[in-house]
Amino acid sequence: AGSDYILLENVTIHGGWSNGGVAVSSSTGFEMRNVILRDLDGEENDNASCIRLDPASADAYVHHSTMYDCYDTTGTDPQNHRLITVFESDGIRISDVVLYFTSSLTTTQRGPCLGQKHGLVGGSFTVERSFFYHCNHYAVGSNGPNTTISNNIVAEGEDYAFKFQDFGAPFNSFA
Repeated sequence: AGSDYILLENVTIHGGWSNGGVAVSSSTGFEMRNVILRDLDGEENDNASCIRLDPASADAYVHHSTMYDCYDTTGTDPQNHRLITVFESDGIRISDVVLYFTSSLTTTQRGPCLGQKHGLVGGSFTVERSFFYHCNHYAVGSNGPNTTISNNIVAEGEDYAFKFQDFGAPFNSFA
């Protein structure tokens, strides 16, 4: 938190209770590479996820990593737990990642794979060269301007591959 550069690499985190296996807040210059985050439980009302990029994070680059099965195992609202959750952050780049859920398509314990909430005016959000599998509601969701989504593969999901809307109040993207 508050750091100018953080590098997280070659780490596996699994089997724990967490509302974000990795949480980054108010940092500039976060990089995560060659990391596996899996089987992390958390509370759906707190946006349970493998990784959370909280407000005021800037220039985060998440790449060459795998994330799966991070959600509220007792929850009933899969829209509020994602594998990656991004809040009001700028310069976010996600590339060459694998995001998926192993549970069946009918379970309520599968949520979206990657979502940006409360977009930031003037911020940028890029998702490229990644693979999304068994995502519920959407594979990639964004509500901010300057979103680029390119060269991704979405397989066997439910509802939408890509969804653009306000994913939580207040709506800050165009204020």
